[in-house]
Amino acid sequence: MVKRYGLTAKVIVFVLVISSNIFKFNCFAEGSNTALPDMVQSFMAENKLNQNNFSVAYYNTVTGETYTFNETKLFTPASIYKLPLNMYYYEQEAAGNISPDRKFAGHKLSHCHYLSLQYSDNTTSQAMRNALGTVKQYKTLMAKYGGMTDEELGNDFFATSKYNTKFILNTLKYLYERPDFFSEAIAYLKNAQPNQFFEYYIPNSECEIAQKYGWLNGIAHTAGIIYADTPYLLVVFTENVGYAEKLIGKTNRLFYDYTKESIASADPGALFFDVPADSWYRDYVDKAVSLGLINGEGNRKFNPGGNLKISEAIKLSCMVHSSVFNPDYTFIQGEPWYQVYCDYAVEHGIVMPDMFGDMTLSINRAELAYAVANSVGLSNLVPINTVEFIPDMAESDLYGAEVYALYRAGVLQGVDSSGAFNPSGRITRAEAAAIITRAALPDIRIKK
Repeated sequence: MVKRYGLTAKVIVFVLVISSNIFKFNCFAEGSNTALPDMVQSFMAENKLNQNNFSVAYYNTVTGETYTFNETKLFTPASIYKLPLNMYYYEQEAAGNISPDRKFAGHKLSHCHYLSLQYSDNTTSQAMRNALGTVKQYKTLMAKYGGMTDEELGNDFFATSKYNTKFILNTLKYLYERPDFFSEAIAYLKNAQPNQFFEYYIPNSECEIAQKYGWLNGIAHTAGIIYADTPYLLVVFTENVGYAEKLIGKTNRLFYDYTKESIASADPGALFFDVPADSWYRDYVDKAVSLGLINGEGNRKFNPGGNLKISEAIKLSCMVHSSVFNPDYTFIQGEPWYQVYCDYAVEHGIVMPDMFGDMTLSINRAELAYAVANSVGLSNLVPINTVEFIPDMAESDLYGAEVYALYRAGVLQGVDSSGAFNPSGRITRAEAAAIITRAALPDIRIKK
């Protein structure tokens, strides 16, 4: 294992006909590529929705496209709170902190999940919630699922039972990204309120939907995972809206058809849905993939803006080294998957023994520079630029020699017009694709 030290880490107006239900969404202009915000605004105007009574948050799990409206407004949660609540208890059970036999409202916790998620039982769920202490104590425990800082959440979040759609969308992401761990919870959500809410205009024959609904005194919310050909996450909050259940179903149908149309109209020549043809990194990503240096994250998703993890960085550096020095080398993955790359990296002097610890952390820019420079060898980084000074890094600093060598060889350029490097900053997967491609292919290095 490698241990971490050094710098600090981390279409058209269309008519939908569903069974005997017919309704119109005047969202697309004939022959246009109407943007999603325009579609939603049109939909809201048609249905008399505004920032006082409506909020929505959408995430395409393949392309990474996100759309939100009114996403930070706090709403009375109704039964939506039961989603993060149950997720918390599942994790506490797995950690051995609470027994599945512990009883709430007369039911074992193992059965409470079923009652709370599939049938939204209030008595059971409230007992589970009350066991976590005051409102502030309870909300503090839930906060990890929202992916937001305390400042972003605000004092009202911790002082009340309220939630917003941004928080619940991030909670859905947490759930979706751990399908094995939360398999039981997802199964209960798939069976919750069939043919209602998100399923009102999308029958099970089209796709499965895992949903958590909430209904209380004029408040109607739904959050769920829509397992379409291109899965997406959706959260809809409404307050004092007529025919709210149907409205929530119509909202989901809107995003369902939008997702389908957007994927169908995507660049057929693109390797990844989330790497636009006009992006600065498109050529680098395509080259890096063709050379076998880097892969996507599945479902034609590259995640260009995601932070590069230490494990990923070590693998990339090994792939560069292998492409230059050992083109016939085969990496045989074991457990954990990255161990073979750690071993190779240490053996070939790409990284130092015990250089890293937690491989799931994000690597910083200086650490990546060190590994990339060693993957091709300092002697192969032929200077094509004169670089005597980098504003935020001296050549004598830790990893400074490698950073300066990469600047002079045209592999690195800096993060701004001054040429600053930002050594302790995180690096995106798009940036990493550019760096490793320039390192592996001297002909495309940048001369200034």
